[in-house]
Amino acid sequence: MGMITPPFGVNLFAACTVARLSLDKVIKDLVPFVVVVFACLMVISYFPPLSLALRDLVYGP
Repeated sequence: MGMITPPFGVNLFAACTVARLSLDKVIKDLVPFVVVVFACLMVISYFPPLSLALRDLVYGP
C-alpha cells in the first residue's frame, strides 16, 4: 500500500514521470485500487484464520 500512496509512493511518482502525467490525474484513477487494497488489509488483519489458513494446511494444526 505504501508503494502506491503518497507521500512515500515511489512507484507512483516514477510512473507519473515516465508517462508524463500529472500526479492529480493518476491519483483520481488510483482511488478504486487503494480502496480494494485497504479492504483486503482490513479483512486479513481482523480475521486471522483467513490469513493463517495456508500455514495450517501445510503444517497441520
